[in-house]
Order: sequence, then C-alpha cells, then structure tokens
Amino acid sequence: MATLPLSLVLAALAWPRACDGGDPTSLLQAAPSAAAGAAAPPLAALQADLALQGGVAAALLSELRQMRAELEQSRREAERARMELNQTRRDVEALRAQVQQRNECSYFEKQGDTLVLNEMNLRVVSASRTSGLGNLIVGRRHDWSASTNGVAVGFANTLAGSDNFVAGYLNTAQDNAKQSSILGGQQNKVTDAIGVVLGGTQSTAGFGVIRPASCGC
Repeated sequence: MATLPLSLVLAALAWPRACDGGDPTSLLQAAPSAAAGAAAPPLAALQADLALQGGVAAALLSELRQMRAELEQSRREAERARMELNQTRRDVEALRAQVQQRNECSYFEKQGDTLVLNEMNLRVVSASRTSGLGNLIVGRRHDWSASTNGVAVGFANTLAGSDNFVAGYLNTAQDNAKQSSILGGQQNKVTDAIGVVLGGTQSTAGFGVIRPASCGC
C-alpha cells in the first residue's frame, strides 16, 4: 500500500477549517512548513533528555567521588585504630610485666637500712664454676676475681680457687685451694685442697693440713 506524504495528510486535516472561510491553497502551501514544525519537537525532546541524562550522570559521578572520599577516610581511621590497638597491647604487656615484677619482689622487705628475705632462702651459686661468680662477699676491699662459689668475710682478703671460705684480715686462699678455710687471724694462707687455718698470724696450710691459731707457725 502506498504511503501519502506528510504534507498531504496535514492539508487534509486542515481542509475543514479552509472550507469555513479560509483559503485551501494557503493550507497546501503551509503544509511543508507545518510538517517541518511538527518534526522539531522530537529533536528538542531528545536534546532535553540528553541534558537530563547528563545531569544524572554528573550527579552519580559526584556521589561516587564522595563515596570514594568517605571510603578513604574510613581506611585512614581503621589504620589509626589498628595502631592505637597495638599501642594499647604494648602498654598492657608493660603493666603486666610491672605487676609480675612487683609480685616477685614481694618476698623482699626493706626495714630501714636492712633488706629482709621473708620466708625465703638466699642461694649464691655459679653452676658453670666461672671465676668471679657465685661468691658471697661481706666487707670491703676483698678480691674474689679468681674465685668461684666462695665466701669472703672481713677486710682485704683474697679469695681464689673454688669452694673456699676466708675470714679475717689480709688472708688468702690461693688458686690451688679447694674446699679450704681460713677462719680468722691475719696474713694466713691456704695453698691446696682441704686445708684449714684456725687463726693466728702468718700461718700456711697445704693439702689436708690444719693449722691451729698461732703466731707464724
């Protein structure tokens, strides 16, 4: 079926008005311009629709940027919270160590110038028998650098060897001494194992020798 031109259709629609007193030819002449005017609204509508869609796209892009900024801010806050949590954990560990240390020190009590061990024993030992360690020293100017697991009491005694006891003044347990004792006096010596000087002055005890208190024996 043949299609009629749009201009003829518009002229046909306007014909009744022309019969009422208008000029039919003028309608026919105006038909092409009317058709062109009728085609214009769809283009304007398309442009308006494109403008609307562009506005919607711009709004969505702005919202996306805002969401991205909020996400970045949340990420920074989460990182800061993680760092604060780690610091809190370190603080808790430090406090726990302090509490443990205080609990361990609860066995000690300071009374004036005296340190009291309450319900405790005091053990001084060098399990490796290292020279200079494991010694109990009471008094001033003793030398225990070559001694292990020994005891020096008094003033200016020399403690060497192992497992020796020296008391008095300027007394000496020499390097070869072991499990030997000087109980007192001054300028006495033990030179070997299990020797004993009971006291006196300038006495020397060798292996298994017991020197009584004397003056230069």
